[in-house]
Amino acid sequence: MSQWSPVWRVKVASIEYTSTILANLSITSGRSNIYNQTNAGFATIELFIFDQTSIIIDINDSLSIEVKDSTGTYVPIFGGSVVDVGIAVAQVGSSAYTQSVTITALGALARVQKALTNGVLTQDFDGNQIYTILSDLLLNNWGEVPAALTWATYTPATEMWANAQNTGLGEIDTPGNYELAQRASSRTDMYSLVAALA
Repeated sequence: MSQWSPVWRVKVASIEYTSTILANLSITSGRSNIYNQTNAGFATIELFIFDQTSIIIDINDSLSIEVKDSTGTYVPIFGGSVVDVGIAVAQVGSSAYTQSVTITALGALARVQKALTNGVLTQDFDGNQIYTILSDLLLNNWGEVPAALTWATYTPATEMWANAQNTGLGEIDTPGNYELAQRASSRTDMYSLVAALA
């Protein structure tokens, strides 16, 4: 059996924590069996920071955990929002100290149960309809971005606009397998609508 040594990337509020050591990682999502209701995913990570940089992580900041695939491309395995942060001094030496940062994040789909939509959909395949509903909540557009932020000053500059404000949409099988009828305007929560479409 070959050994796999994953290359991780953790981003909080689009800031990449490259000089840290990922000590612990736990991601829970979905459900444990078909009889239970699906729960929102959550992640707990612990980072060790050796260079004494100040840590600026706020509640509700976006969190992305990615791993490199065989082609060298980072693939997101978790996206969500920070709900808890703990910072502690792990070790102290005569000239330096090590910080331990524990972050708990709730998966992006946790927002779906409370978000309302009119759910107007054209006749399309199931995956496309699900993408239409979820992208409205989980992808930003320039109208939702703070006025002080411009693309010229956006950090990190390596991202493209298509994924710069992605708060956890992930991969959706588009166009899908089944063609579904159009849907007229009817106010509902996004979770119920997406569950019915799936």
